[in-house]
Amino acid sequence: MKRITSCLCLLLLVLGLSAQQISIKGKIIKYSGTDSITVEIYTQQTPIEKKLPISKKGDFFYNYSASATHFVNLYFTKNDVVTLVVSPGENISFAGEFRQLGTTYTVAGSEQAKAMQVTSQKMLTKQKEAMRVQKAYEKTMDSLGIQMRREVAEAIIANPSNYCNLILCRSLSIEEYSDLYQLLDSSLMATYPNDAMVLEFHADVMRQLMLRVGTKINEISLPNQKLETINLSSLRGNVVLIDFWASWCRPCRMEIPNFKKMYSDYHEKGFEIYSISVDNDVNAWIKALSQEQMPWANVRDINKEYSNMFSVNAIPFTILIDAEGKIVAKGLRGFELSEKIAEVLKNTNNK
Repeated sequence: MKRITSCLCLLLLVLGLSAQQISIKGKIIKYSGTDSITVEIYTQQTPIEKKLPISKKGDFFYNYSASATHFVNLYFTKNDVVTLVVSPGENISFAGEFRQLGTTYTVAGSEQAKAMQVTSQKMLTKQKEAMRVQKAYEKTMDSLGIQMRREVAEAIIANPSNYCNLILCRSLSIEEYSDLYQLLDSSLMATYPNDAMVLEFHADVMRQLMLRVGTKINEISLPNQKLETINLSSLRGNVVLIDFWASWCRPCRMEIPNFKKMYSDYHEKGFEIYSISVDNDVNAWIKALSQEQMPWANVRDINKEYSNMFSVNAIPFTILIDAEGKIVAKGLRGFELSEKIAEVLKNTNNK
């Protein structure tokens, strides 16, 4: 027993002798406020974190012991972190500008920390230059894109019945250029009334124009599971979410708990949901309704009349309409949808 105790004492003595003092003396230039600086010491798997007070003159000091070379992080905020390499026995002198530590700091007392400072600051300089170049590039590309779209629009307006416009118009958003699309559609239909591509273009334009923000949805009439017709207009005066879904659509089913929360949060404030199933199998739809227990209007688009009308090519697909039946958003899900509902309800209730 005495021998074991002696060995333990010797081991502790050796470990104690191997650990040496380290000091970090810091100076924060242009320091203002009462912020403390955070020091993270990576001498073990989980770093030791300390909040160090700073004097009115910007000075701070920290002293500790370690037995091996390690990293130390210094920061006020996580987006401006300085990393030092520190070894036992070193006395580190650190200086840097308040809230600009990474680009301004200097360090002495450690050759490795100094080498890291030089290299990391060169990297930061190059990163800043890269960001400047990228912003300039994006600005140039945006400008060129605007010019390109303007020139395409001018060409189409100058000769709207030109057959090549079927290709040229693809670079223009129907949301932004709805008047141009209507001009192009009417001109092509007048010139090529029996052409298959023009007829397809016409149908597509009509569908997309129906989904423009600001367009009013006059009516949707579909049967529920009891074969009772539920009209969308019966919900007029409320903010309504039109939801296209199917029992076999996993993302649709995963979205239902979110809809339930939104319904619970906003129903009393004037929010409704009108869920349109595109299920071919009526029994699968009814089973899903039983499982999900959705406390709002549920109907089925048996002949795909409305899913075709609104160009629903993928589900889930949502259309949010205001109290007047006008489209205010489409294709939103999750938090983005919830935020939009709250915004529209606020605007509606403030009128």
